[in-house]
Amino acid sequence: MDEALCDVSLDLSGRPYFLLLNQELLPPVIAGEESDLWREFFKSLAFSGRMNLHLNLAYGKNGHHLLESACKGLGLAFKQAMTRNRDADGVLSTKGSLDA
Repeated sequence: MDEALCDVSLDLSGRPYFLLLNQELLPPVIAGEESDLWREFFKSLAFSGRMNLHLNLAYGKNGHHLLESACKGLGLAFKQAMTRNRDADGVLSTKGSLDA
């Protein structure tokens, strides 16, 4: 990740939404592919997984490092979201249950 930082938030809510902030930090082409390909990848992941996914590319100069920070942050966010660490009420939701 070196000099890059991406903040990642996700909610496994059953309601798909995707937001990518500061995409202009990415160069037009990364590893021979247009950077728009990555936006579409994350968007498809959010909608196929029925989750809210927010990626904020905070800073960085190298496109590879920016994407690496987004992917690593996403992995850590998934791990945290799926860890069984619930209180006595069960599901951590303001609605009390997740949509099926």
